[in-house]
Amino acid sequence: MFNFIVTEYIYPLKSKFQLSKHFNFTIDNPRNRKEIEYIRERIKKAHREGRDLRFPPIEEEQYISLKGMLVSVRECFDKDKYIINLFEKFNLDNEEDIYTMIAKSCIIIRYDDKGEIKRIEESYNKMIKSGAAGFIMLEDDNPIEVNKRLLYDYSYLISTLVNTEGFDYYGRGFLKDSQIEDNLQFERFIHNLMFLWIHCTHPSKSDSDSSRWRIYPAINKNIIDISKKLDSFFELNNKDTLMYVANILKISDADVKDENIKLLMLTSIIELLLTRNPDSSRFNVEDSINKQFQLKTSIVVYNNRKDLNLNILKEDLKTIYKLRSCIAHGNFKELSRMKLKDEFIISNHIGKLYVYIRCIIEEYIKDPAYIEFIKTS
Repeated sequence: MFNFIVTEYIYPLKSKFQLSKHFNFTIDNPRNRKEIEYIRERIKKAHREGRDLRFPPIEEEQYISLKGMLVSVRECFDKDKYIINLFEKFNLDNEEDIYTMIAKSCIIIRYDDKGEIKRIEESYNKMIKSGAAGFIMLEDDNPIEVNKRLLYDYSYLISTLVNTEGFDYYGRGFLKDSQIEDNLQFERFIHNLMFLWIHCTHPSKSDSDSSRWRIYPAINKNIIDISKKLDSFFELNNKDTLMYVANILKISDADVKDENIKLLMLTSIIELLLTRNPDSSRFNVEDSINKQFQLKTSIVVYNNRKDLNLNILKEDLKTIYKLRSCIAHGNFKELSRMKLKDEFIISNHIGKLYVYIRCIIEEYIKDPAYIEFIKTS
């Protein structure tokens, strides 16, 4: 049995396909009536209550409307028989059909719940029939909770590796936030439909835009390619280190709001992958790790990205570790001095950290022995 999490992508898929063989994650659209209604009602509620872009469902041609966006999508992919046939089933002059069409086009990721959802539904129905009051709580080791957490972590790993924002990437994922109240999770679907509409009406712009990774047809090949590489990696290597990194990536975006803590956590990923504990009887530990951090990161990142300026890279890493030390050791006087000189110093270097982490993870997936050699050297 499979449960699912909704992504921020919109695109009609003829059939599901595997995102991860190792974890048994599958990319799909809602297929049955229950799934479609669940998503449609929340999209409709968020749109009507103003928590999403307030484009009118149906309007005259001179205005942007949900109908107009969907028509553009149909025309854009008119060679895809599945999409054409799907559109023929709906009347785009009917508001309910418009919401249903959007819901059916939402991309979800299914994960294995080991039959727990069915068991819970059966237990709940028995409670209702018997007139018993109560609710069902899930333990942390329940397959629903375990595999949902894995999927969230995995999605942040994918996001880090496929995003097209460069140094402007700040860690966002492509799954709906599990911390947001249920009725708010779906509030950006019209926003995401707009991205697909822009891709269809201004293809040259969307192909070069830094936000293009949020448009499914513009990024799906990259997602498939990365997921295959990850499956190959997990087949031959221990998954613990990489999935621990994935968990830090998830926490630093979904759970951390303080930029100081975020920088500290992201820096710890590089330390985890590339630095080793020095001999404290021979070296100053802090100074040794600092030198390792700068040298080893420079080597691995430049090996991955020859287009980067080595001198700038060196200065960036020096600044990152200085910021990290100020935060970790409570040297807020020096941190304030650095922020006074450049008020965006933390956020700018967080963007750089994501690029450097991406380079290191790509090298780790490609050749874990190389990264292990760098770490232990």
